[in-house]
Amino acid sequence: MPGCGKSTVGRPLAERLGVPFVDPDLLIIAGEGATVLGDVSENLDRAGFLELETRYNLDVPAEPSVIAPGGSVIYCDPAMERFRTFATIVWLDVPVPALEARLGCLKERAVVMAPGATLHDVAAERRPFLEKWADLRIDADDRSPESLAAEIQERVAG
Repeated sequence: MPGCGKSTVGRPLAERLGVPFVDPDLLIIAGEGATVLGDVSENLDRAGFLELETRYNLDVPAEPSVIAPGGSVIYCDPAMERFRTFATIVWLDVPVPALEARLGCLKERAVVMAPGATLHDVAAERRPFLEKWADLRIDADDRSPESLAAEIQERVAG
């Protein structure tokens, strides 16, 4: 979900593990010559954006790293199936009201959602996919990035 802390937690986790941090959204922005992800998505329909996102996620090297893909990657079976072969998939679970408090402009974030949909709608739509793909579900509400990184490191190593 947007605002759950994928990048904010991913960076300190990568530092703790001594591995690179990879944000496929940043790869999309750079690869498409954009400033923000919203610049890329504004000219694409949902299917077009998901196709583009899948392509970039499939190009992420299968090597030790912390990868923080955009939340809509869960709709991209080929990318998720590939990640599952070499990664532990972590779901940072944050209640929608907390996400709403954290988020700024959703347009800049290029959240894949139906016209007129709310963040509650997106969360309800994504939950079954998150349950399907996640190896670990972490309650990430009201916790520091460092404490979340420590818990993930412990649970992945355990």
